[in-house]
Amino acid sequence: MDGRGHGFFSARTMRLLDVLLLVYVVVWAVLGSLIAMDVRRQADLSDHVTRIGEALSDVGAGLDVLGGLPLLGDDIGEVAGRVRDAGESVQASGRASRDSLERMGILVGVAFAALPLMLVLPLYVPLRLAWRREVRAVAGALAAGGPDLDRTLARRALATMPYERLLACGADPWTRLETGEVRELADAELTRLGLTRPDR
Repeated sequence: MDGRGHGFFSARTMRLLDVLLLVYVVVWAVLGSLIAMDVRRQADLSDHVTRIGEALSDVGAGLDVLGGLPLLGDDIGEVAGRVRDAGESVQASGRASRDSLERMGILVGVAFAALPLMLVLPLYVPLRLAWRREVRAVAGALAAGGPDLDRTLARRALATMPYERLLACGADPWTRLETGEVRELADAELTRLGLTRPDR
């Protein structure tokens, strides 16, 4: 976007767009944070899985002790080994899923907050910068006091202002431009840009 549509925006409209963009950013950032926290909260389930794995390992260790008794035989020792292995596998799985969920929570939260910004900022930033450059250029010309500035501002008012606002500056503003009665139109354009004439 090259920002050529910025000439039709008033200072009030730009302030409104700034506020809307800020609200948009805050809403998506909050939603992204909430989603990230919710996904990371699921990692608590992984802690339960890890604790189950620890309990299985403890059971396997207890069975291993029983397998060492002469009357119970080697079968319990084999079962104890399988239970212990299962417990260690469950613990490893629980830890891995926790790490994965924490990473996913961060990525989903960042993506959820950043994607809407990437869609809006490339449109808004050039528009905002172009409008700001225009206002600075007019403010600089106003401070320098160029001889045809009022006529130029009046022409811009005729090109950018809504018809009802033009009529508020007096009947038939186009004829007034031709006759040189441009001060009111120029002031209306300055007001649209959020500028005032410097005190001389």
